[in-house]
Amino acid sequence: MKLNRRNVLATVAALPFLALPAFALDVDVSGGKINPLPIAISPFLAGAGSEDVSATIAGVIANNLGRSGYFVPLPPESFIERIADFEAQPNMESWRQVQAKALVTGQAYMDGGKLRVAFKLFDVNSGQMLASQSLAASPKAARRLAHRISDQIYKALTGFEGYFDTRVVFINESGNKSARVKKLAIMDQDGFNPRTLPVQGDLLLTPRFSPTSNEVTFLSFGTG
Repeated sequence: MKLNRRNVLATVAALPFLALPAFALDVDVSGGKINPLPIAISPFLAGAGSEDVSATIAGVIANNLGRSGYFVPLPPESFIERIADFEAQPNMESWRQVQAKALVTGQAYMDGGKLRVAFKLFDVNSGQMLASQSLAASPKAARRLAHRISDQIYKALTGFEGYFDTRVVFINESGNKSARVKKLAIMDQDGFNPRTLPVQGDLLLTPRFSPTSNEVTFLSFGTG
């Protein structure tokens, strides 16, 4: 038996990223307790054929921010204003009435075979737009676009780098007790898009991302 250290390339599509300056709204952290910020994620406007994906993107953003513990996404059924024009300034008074401190608006539509998603982030109290961007990718990458937008919202409101567009590498075990099969696998940080990496070995241990996050290192025991 010999011990092999191997590297496997984790194929990850790169998307353009524009760094945005952080604008520190008050996220109250005192006495070891976080008072999360109420945030409204308005339903994203949808172009023809993009209705389902626009709803998915808004949902992923809300779930990401809610899981962070720093934000409380408000229920869409409580919204007074229904955003109908992405370019128009929202009526901030209607968002103050539902106790929102931050507001996200967006739209998704197909553009030359690619999915284009644009968003805007507002400070509800001042009416100031804190961040905005338009991103495009394959329609299959809709969830990843939502993770990238979540990262930008998180950074703009907290001043810290987001972590939603990250992946988790793990050992996936299957089979019965007497013949367990271990495979190297990877998934998005929210548990979606799991896939098995093409790695062979009788026993796989301690998978880790490299510092560049483009490779996975692990230990494998095998005969030979």
